[in-house]
Amino acid sequence: MTTGQVLARNRLSVWEQSGLLLSALALPAVLTWELIKSPFSDYGRAKSWKRVLFDRMLLWMVSRLNRRQARAFFGETWDIYQRTTKSLNLPPFVEELSDGTKLLWIGPKKTDRVIYYLHGGAFIFGVIESAPKLWTYVQENLEKRGKPTGVVMLNYTLVPDATFPTQLKQAVLGLQHLLDGGVRPECIQLAGDSAGGVLIHQVLSHILHPVEGLPKLTLSAPLAGAYMMSPWATMLDEKLIYTNTGHGDMLDPVAGIYWATKVLEGIPPSARPYVEANSAPEDWLDGVDKTVNRILISAGGFEILRDAIIKYSQTVQKYHPNAEFFLDEHGIHIDPFVCFYVGETNRGKLIPFIVEWLDQGFSKVYREFSVNVEMPALKYHIRAAAAFGGLEISLPEHYEHYVDNKKPEFLAKFPHGKIPAFEGADGFKVFESIAIARYVAGLAPNSGLLGGSLEAAALVDQWVHLVDTEVDTYTNFIRGLCTGVVPYNKPAHTAFLERQLRALNTLEAHLASNTYFVGERITLADIVVAGLIQKAVGVTVDAAARAKLPNLIRHLETIVNQPKLKGIFGETNYVEKGIQFVPPAKEKKEPKPAAPAAPKEKKPKKVEEDEEEEPLVPEEPKAKNPLDDLPKSTFNLEDWKRAYSNKDTRGPGGSIEWFYENFDYDGFSVWRVDFKYNEELTQTFMSSNQIGGFFNRLEASRKYLFGSVGVLGTSGDSRIAGVLIARGQNIEPVVEVAPDWESYEYKKLDVKNNAEDKAFFEAALAWDLEIDGKKWIDGKNFK
Repeated sequence: MTTGQVLARNRLSVWEQSGLLLSALALPAVLTWELIKSPFSDYGRAKSWKRVLFDRMLLWMVSRLNRRQARAFFGETWDIYQRTTKSLNLPPFVEELSDGTKLLWIGPKKTDRVIYYLHGGAFIFGVIESAPKLWTYVQENLEKRGKPTGVVMLNYTLVPDATFPTQLKQAVLGLQHLLDGGVRPECIQLAGDSAGGVLIHQVLSHILHPVEGLPKLTLSAPLAGAYMMSPWATMLDEKLIYTNTGHGDMLDPVAGIYWATKVLEGIPPSARPYVEANSAPEDWLDGVDKTVNRILISAGGFEILRDAIIKYSQTVQKYHPNAEFFLDEHGIHIDPFVCFYVGETNRGKLIPFIVEWLDQGFSKVYREFSVNVEMPALKYHIRAAAAFGGLEISLPEHYEHYVDNKKPEFLAKFPHGKIPAFEGADGFKVFESIAIARYVAGLAPNSGLLGGSLEAAALVDQWVHLVDTEVDTYTNFIRGLCTGVVPYNKPAHTAFLERQLRALNTLEAHLASNTYFVGERITLADIVVAGLIQKAVGVTVDAAARAKLPNLIRHLETIVNQPKLKGIFGETNYVEKGIQFVPPAKEKKEPKPAAPAAPKEKKPKKVEEDEEEEPLVPEEPKAKNPLDDLPKSTFNLEDWKRAYSNKDTRGPGGSIEWFYENFDYDGFSVWRVDFKYNEELTQTFMSSNQIGGFFNRLEASRKYLFGSVGVLGTSGDSRIAGVLIARGQNIEPVVEVAPDWESYEYKKLDVKNNAEDKAFFEAALAWDLEIDGKKWIDGKNFK
């Protein structure tokens, strides 16, 4: 079925068209009466006249329409998406999944944080018209909080064009598409209303109880959150549906049960726990806390599903410690969407709560065993990087240095017993402040803290290393000398100041013609330099020294006064005079007669040594790589890497087409690579990490090599395979730089004349390779 095509079973008959028209013609009289009597009910007094009219209109139509009429009246998701993105002046962005299902991005595609939205509509009709408006509002508010977020909506197939488990399969494929595209699970929050809330229940159930025949969903970490607004948790239990009627909801119990019969038609009993949440066995959701970090369920106080939703939320809370329930006192079914539909300026309590809850879900909490105030600069590397990237770091409630870091439980995590030390929400642990800061910066790649290229990342490390070893080291040494931590030595003090000044002058010279250290925006280099210079100007870099460093001081003030960073850096304490050694007072003694001075023996003056000694043995020249002696090739490997990164892989104009148009079959070769010891592989995420390690060890061959290698299969039954594009016709000179290169088998592929080799090559590039029934589930590129 093509987009916009209406199947015969969904077309309205003349009788149905007439019925729809008659229902609409009766609306003026119905709405007038509802408006007259509204002041005499709790619902009417709680809602504006616009809400009364709209809610009553929906109730009138919903209670009178059959399936086809409802679909015609409410519309199709694709049509609504096109209309609303145009009216909101949003650029439409559509991605197609492997089965043809579409992901519809509401606004620009952003992948640092993603809300994966599954719309409601009883699985019978499309998304409500106001959904893009609500999600745009949420995006704007998260943006103001420093958390740019993408929202993507699944355009799943409606009933009866497809029934369970088709919608679940499409939801799983959409989520897997996001994960395969590089979005981390802890950066994805699911959101769904009504039937979409049930679809979230289906996804979580599928992770816990995989549906036979559907792709399995294996997460490397729990999802950040799942929000279910008015989930359709009960479909046919009349006791639960009729307990809260007559209060003003837009839904009618009879219509709800009618829709439920259409959705459940032909579904076997074994599928009911997925489709109707409250019919699941008591322990169905045991383990759900391992699939998602937080869950929020909301219901309207006036909606007919209120008690059914409360029952479901109580079940979820039993198995998830971070599950919350929010009762919107005067709300109806999916009240926030209705609020945006009529243009209400009073957002009520639920909408702000949703924004706050989603904001907290994207503020991934990390645990840091930090330092005390005696070493404040160390905290800036980590917390400033986290703040700039929109992440949250928490400190342990009770930590006593030199006590807690010597305990066995601390040493089991951090064997050196040193702080700062870092423990992520996913269990990852690392110590050393610069290493922690770099990792935290990498968790928010779009922040730009590590630079936008391999070269920029190297420059970031360059400046970080320089200020750490050549400035901060001497700040600490000098303070140690002057405070008696080590015996004072004047020549050492002077030498340390000179070494520090040399590095300060290097930083100053660079900033004389640059605003920041790398590129035109703040990076981790700027944060680390500012933190350590702020420390130095309070110890060694006094007024006289600062007078010669105007650009470095300007840079310091620029960084520490950034809105996101000001609260972390605090006030800068500038010393007028650098720290000095003050010898302890000596006891007064009687003077002794002075002995005659012995004549001083003249010694030959020492030749002043260079600051850095020359090596005793000349360094051997580096061996030239034989690959550099090959004839010049017409195929530019860097151009290919850019084409692969920026173009669609398959299809006209895609990167595969570009490859065949430009490839030099004499100067380069294509190789299949297979791991020799697949029987040793266990968890798929560990296999993926192994590929990353192999690629890291191939770093010296980056300019000769491209790779696309993946994990195929499932945990406990997987393999590693893929393809390499290498300079020359022999693979060994390219891969032997990696110590473990012989753990892999290499087979040259003839992608020009052999159809089987060509298909393997293209599938590995497109990440849809399948070998012996094992499907590609994760991959990495060497670029």
